[in-house]
Amino acid sequence: MSVIMGRHTPPGMCEDVKVIYLPQMGCLLAASNIHRRELIPPDWEQQFEAKGLTYFKTPQMTNLDEHYGDLQNIIIDLEIEWVQRLIERLEPLEWQLMNLGDAIAEVDCLLAFALAVERFGLVRPTMTEQPTLKIKNGWHPLYAMSLGPGQYIGNDTMLDAGPDPDMAAMTVITGANGSGKSAYGKQVALITYMAHIGSFVPADKATIGICDKIFTRVQTRESASKIASAFMIDLGQVSQALRGATSRSLIILDEFGKGTSPSDGAGLLAGVLTHLLNGANPRTVVLTHFHS
Repeated sequence: MSVIMGRHTPPGMCEDVKVIYLPQMGCLLAASNIHRRELIPPDWEQQFEAKGLTYFKTPQMTNLDEHYGDLQNIIIDLEIEWVQRLIERLEPLEWQLMNLGDAIAEVDCLLAFALAVERFGLVRPTMTEQPTLKIKNGWHPLYAMSLGPGQYIGNDTMLDAGPDPDMAAMTVITGANGSGKSAYGKQVALITYMAHIGSFVPADKATIGICDKIFTRVQTRESASKIASAFMIDLGQVSQALRGATSRSLIILDEFGKGTSPSDGAGLLAGVLTHLLNGANPRTVVLTHFHS
């Protein structure tokens, strides 16, 4: 249509013309860089100008409007009408559809579990009422995938809050930055969580006591919406763990105390660990660079 209108445009009037559609205004002829306005045909009714273009309503554009109408608004009105009809048809089936969605989501989740077992060689954990956490050659699935087959070195975990004097509910791991402490802590929490949602776990063998809560002080995210420093956020996370932990809880503390001076940080960490051991005695993994 733009080519046809270009043939009907007086020579030398403008550089180019094209046909456009605007909602509620219909079809318009847009002329760019008009050089000689005296050549504009008298039946071209100017609508407006914008960004070097002058928009006209011509007889041809009026014919297009009459033939096609205001297409966009017609389409929108039809969409609203059919959506309303669909809502009226489906509203009596709301609960059936919600139950169907829940069932499909559950099947999808179970299928994902099964595919993960086949693809990554996960094992079925043994769940127990005892406050224990025993993992043989556990590994973090995401870290292992990033390294390639056979490159990730698995780790054992032995925690037990029971009466056995040879077992302990807390383990403290020290090491330099980049030594893998954080990966190990996330791995323990992830394996425990996966077992509690019914998934197999990334390990050779795992016996996991049922947890009521998993507390972590692993990563601090500062935000403009929170009027608190990174250290204050750390303290809040640890405070929540101290107040909410029971003998069935799991706590992961990664580099707690590094947000202040070394002496104060070490003292805070020691006080927290003493409180946990003398209190609820939850299963706790502590990752720190405080070698003392």
